[in-house]
Amino acid sequence: MNNACSAGTGSFLEESAQSDLGITVSGIADLAIAAAAPVQFKATCAAFINSDIRLAQQKGHPRDNIVAGLVYAIAANYLNRVKGPRYVGKKVFLQGGVALNHAVGHAFAHSVGRPVVIPPSPELLGALGVALLALTRSGSVLGAPVDLRTLGSPDMQLVGRFTCGACKMYCTIDRFMVAGRRFPFGGRCSLYENVWKRKARTAGVTDLVERRAEILFQVPPCRPAATPKEERVARKHWGVGPAYEQAKAFVRESLGHRTAAAAAKDVRIGIPRALTTHSLFPLYSTFFTHLGMEVVLSDVDPRGDLTSNSGFCFPAQIAHGAVLDLTRRNVALIFVPHVMRMPHPNHCRESYLCPITQAEPYFLAKAFPDSRLLSPVLDFTNGYEGCTALVDTAVQQLGVTQEAAEAAWTGAVRAQTEAERTLRELGTQALEAAIAAGKPAILLAGHSYNAFTPEASQSVGKKLSSMGVAAIPADCLLPVGEGPTSWHFANQVLNAVAIAKQYPPLFLLSVSNFSCTIDAFTHSMLASELGSKPYLILEIDAHTADAGVQTRLEAFLDIIGNYQESRRGSTDTFTPCRLIADGHIIRSSGEQVHLTDPQVTIYFPNFSPYHTRAVAMASRWLGLHPGSILPLNRAQLDRGLQYTSGRECLPLPICIGQLLHLHEQRRPGEVAGFYMLRGGAPCVSDSYMGYLERFITEQRMADLFLFDPREENDYLGFDKERLTKSFSPAIVLGDVLVEIDQVLRVVGAPGSIEHLHNEWEQFTERTRTLDDFHANVPAFVDALARLPRTKDPLTCPRVVVAGDFFTRFSSFFMDGVRDRYAERGIVLKPVDLSDLFLYFAYDEMAWTARHWGMQPGGLAMAKARTRIFEPEGKQYLQQWVGHQMLHGIEEHYRGLFQKTGLLVAGANVASTVFHEGAEHVSHTIWGELLPTIGKGLDAAREGYDGLILIGPFNCLPFRISEAILKPLSIQQGMPILTYESDGYAVSPSVLRQIDVHIQQVLDHASRPHAAPA
Repeated sequence: MNNACSAGTGSFLEESAQSDLGITVSGIADLAIAAAAPVQFKATCAAFINSDIRLAQQKGHPRDNIVAGLVYAIAANYLNRVKGPRYVGKKVFLQGGVALNHAVGHAFAHSVGRPVVIPPSPELLGALGVALLALTRSGSVLGAPVDLRTLGSPDMQLVGRFTCGACKMYCTIDRFMVAGRRFPFGGRCSLYENVWKRKARTAGVTDLVERRAEILFQVPPCRPAATPKEERVARKHWGVGPAYEQAKAFVRESLGHRTAAAAAKDVRIGIPRALTTHSLFPLYSTFFTHLGMEVVLSDVDPRGDLTSNSGFCFPAQIAHGAVLDLTRRNVALIFVPHVMRMPHPNHCRESYLCPITQAEPYFLAKAFPDSRLLSPVLDFTNGYEGCTALVDTAVQQLGVTQEAAEAAWTGAVRAQTEAERTLRELGTQALEAAIAAGKPAILLAGHSYNAFTPEASQSVGKKLSSMGVAAIPADCLLPVGEGPTSWHFANQVLNAVAIAKQYPPLFLLSVSNFSCTIDAFTHSMLASELGSKPYLILEIDAHTADAGVQTRLEAFLDIIGNYQESRRGSTDTFTPCRLIADGHIIRSSGEQVHLTDPQVTIYFPNFSPYHTRAVAMASRWLGLHPGSILPLNRAQLDRGLQYTSGRECLPLPICIGQLLHLHEQRRPGEVAGFYMLRGGAPCVSDSYMGYLERFITEQRMADLFLFDPREENDYLGFDKERLTKSFSPAIVLGDVLVEIDQVLRVVGAPGSIEHLHNEWEQFTERTRTLDDFHANVPAFVDALARLPRTKDPLTCPRVVVAGDFFTRFSSFFMDGVRDRYAERGIVLKPVDLSDLFLYFAYDEMAWTARHWGMQPGGLAMAKARTRIFEPEGKQYLQQWVGHQMLHGIEEHYRGLFQKTGLLVAGANVASTVFHEGAEHVSHTIWGELLPTIGKGLDAAREGYDGLILIGPFNCLPFRISEAILKPLSIQQGMPILTYESDGYAVSPSVLRQIDVHIQQVLDHASRPHAAPA
């Protein structure tokens, strides 16, 4: 546990109980076991639990319940951080000093539902194991006994240091003197560790990661400078030198050929040594060098993260540091492209880069507002040759002629292709050598900017090669099958997995970082794919200790050395229930039933009580049989966290918990469908379907399937227009009722919320068909209009709540926050869910119109009419009709409910949101990112007095939205609060931020400002 998280140790429990509760370590167990209602603390990370303890004390929880909650947090944190999604056996063995506290054993037993065995003296088992290993390695020959006082008596002194020149890392090595013996200590490999351990020097092997860097960056041999930092900073020119390019340009001009315009010639352009540069540097550098520009490759300034406007992952922190380095070196123009997709080396679903990597130019532009960024959108779906965006950018922004730009791009593509061919040769040769040698070799996988860079990987490749183990970079390996995911680097990881499965001497090591949600989904597949074969996942961030990584690698190699492949006995096969054509279901028994069969019940994940009930009501209009509303509470979250790693974004464990609940509570013989929206990349919701399908199979959940009507499955036999006409009014109704609920909490008379719930319950019960809906809405509106109120809601300050739809509608994710605003007379208005669907419909039109070089509107419509018999023209008209239908439905029903006098917002205008957001982030990043930014920027025009941006834990689009909206809102004078929900109680520090935000909102509302448009 200590290697993974410090919050699983006995010392953590002792310190927390003593400092905050005044309970000694000997008193913890009895108090905890006797507690009647243990407090629920966060299972995501217990290391920050002190503030939660104080919050529990403020809420009046007794000491015994709090200390019992601490004990349960130890168990939950272990299950979440260490066990992850791995299966728990029939019997659990608990050792270590923490097991002396019997309450911990009880907590584990209760959490996993298994017997827990605690041996006598559990704190000594580790020492006993070390002693037995020492005895074995010494050949059972014991030397003269030495007491501990003698062992601990010598002093350690630092007597000097030197720079190692064994490789190009140029590590600083310290010399220590202990008991008259000198110990060289330090460095990123095991060279000097072997010296002071008096081991025979291990014959190193070629560092393939370093060789990969040489191929990509074409680094010439160079003598070490005084310090490694100075040597790297001084290195400016990579690849073909500027002198050669100047000579070539002179020859071309002499022959009468045009060259790059003076605007680009001799201009310095910086390329940050971060993110896609570690895959595409030959492409970037060759293009600009051929234009006569001076390419400056950055170093990484460790202070870069201080410029960030959000808590980004380690690779994004490095990107900030790389740009900061270029600005400090007065590089005026910096190349930071938006790379959407990489070329497909084989057939795969997609080849997207993660949203953080894609959004690099947009959040860096806000972090460095005084720098000029060159940021074309590069989509390599059709190969490098098929993308002309950088050519267009050079012509339009650098003053380069079309001929020169195209020639430079041809050279750049040739250089990149040649580099990749060389990398493939390197990988093929290394793979063949490893297989022929029969010795263990490592397939090193991950994103290129963390697995293969010394600053982000703690030089894992160098460490392994110095230990005599070959580490083959995964992006040098030829694909052996289809890429199963939408993610470029995830497909590379899984390709390495497939190769490791084929060859016994090959083992997988995946380098990641602590907040990489995509890697969390990818890594969830490794255990089922690799079986009993060992693999290692290294999560590294800016604070990871070098020695800790070395220890993990040594342990991994020891495990590999002791590994013997086990043959699993034959097990009974399990056939999951599945949907087939025309809405039919094949049960686990093989029987076939239809979706509308009374045996089949459809359940919807509960993220908003109003929306979930409204959608369930609409499903009944289609002839389906909706199940009861699934609970949304921490029991589902805690349950789900036991089956996930905790690194995935928050909705996943909640959906897992709700899925388990419906599976266990359904009636005998029931066939259950769980609705799961298949999100599109680059949001990781795209990975939910695959994760849940594997989960259902692994847990052997018979007669349970995922319900997901979409174009690819012909909408499960339903007519698309009928689906739209049924679900669209239900979604608008959910939006309206959330808004009315929020308003009544501020202006409603006592009991008005209960009246709203009663009216809503009655409405859903008597609305059995779509005709019933149309007939019953007017009476429902009249009933809500009669609800008593204390004042006009339009006189109240209003705050728009933007961000992920899963979190912005329910108080569960903002525990107590909503009431804090209501008590001060402030209405919270979550962005409508229908706004998201309107945006998606408008975005489809924008994609079509973009091919014509125009925006959606009158000109695009005129062009579509002239091409009505052509695919694009017909497609645009269909998209326009779909958007108008959605807009009309929303406008109609919102207009009806305006009569209640309880609405504070008008109809959504997708075009405004689209164009507001598109000024700061590309609409090619599909999902809620752009509409979130657009809605946040439009808040002032709509008359809001503040903005809350909320996202679930580990939500990547939330991070990007935060980094862009924070500085923009400050510029606008719009009070903003950003809040990441982990589903647990809001911490005191966040509550203080909320109180500050409330005061800012009230101050903003008291000042005269323009009326909403």
